[in-house]
Amino acid sequence: MTNELLIEVQSLEDEVNADPQMPGPQVRRRLFNVLGSVELAVISLGRGVSMILDLPRKFGIECDLPESLLTVQPALNAIRNAYEHIEDRALGTVHGTPSEDALTIFGYERLLSEDVITYGTHTLDLAGEVPGLLAEARVTLKGMVSTAVPPRVTLAE
Repeated sequence: MTNELLIEVQSLEDEVNADPQMPGPQVRRRLFNVLGSVELAVISLGRGVSMILDLPRKFGIECDLPESLLTVQPALNAIRNAYEHIEDRALGTVHGTPSEDALTIFGYERLLSEDVITYGTHTLDLAGEVPGLLAEARVTLKGMVSTAVPPRVTLAE
């Protein structure tokens, strides 16, 4: 899903960039669609990476976890959490407590100019970093599935 949403983001950005004469309301609608799709893509990626990192512990799967997924997890979790609780951030809070970083999730300048999400001290590069993370996640999941021992199932007679 993350990949599909990022393809949609790129398509919407291409539409806006292809027509410098596009009327303001159409540009605005497309940019809001870009922001919404980015938010959903980050939520999807964050949940997927968390699932991958939890699988070995929860199911006793022995495997090496990619350093890239382990390294990105703090930033990805913080940004995902901010998007999932955007109403909290709009009030300037994190978990109901005032936070200087809360409103930074609405700083879209780098997202729209560089494809980089910023939240507090965290960044996530959609164009440079995320495609590699998706590839690592896919390879890791395939490796886990290929080495996992299926549970024994007995059919009642």
